[in-house]
Amino acid sequence: MRDSSSEYAAACILTTRPSRVLFAWWLSLHLLLLVAVLGVDVGTLASGVLLLGVGAHAIWRLPRGGEELSFDPETGWSIPARGLYGLQAGAATSYTYHWVRLCLERPDAAPVCLLLLKDQVSPAAWRRLQSLLRD
Repeated sequence: MRDSSSEYAAACILTTRPSRVLFAWWLSLHLLLLVAVLGVDVGTLASGVLLLGVGAHAIWRLPRGGEELSFDPETGWSIPARGLYGLQAGAATSYTYHWVRLCLERPDAAPVCLLLLKDQVSPAAWRRLQSLLRD
């Protein structure tokens, strides 16, 4: 049986915030697509539809933050807002110093893959996440 201090030390809660790096990449990608649409001669109507589509996608699918993830060594990963509990990091999980691709799996649910960037969580939470993935 563990004492409460070791259980507290092993648990991890991550609350993400919007990433400035991801926002800059997202904006740059969609600006590049808008320029590409303007550079292709497909007619006024088709260009208009494509411009609206790219603009709508940029706004509608804008990456957001604010999702909470938690890890407990006994129960695994959880994403409470999605009602997902008891997830384990899958083989597709990978990480570097600046980003983490966290693929969480459970036998009775489809895998959930999340991209987390270093600027989305506090420095202490980022170090804890890196430590969890190394173990």
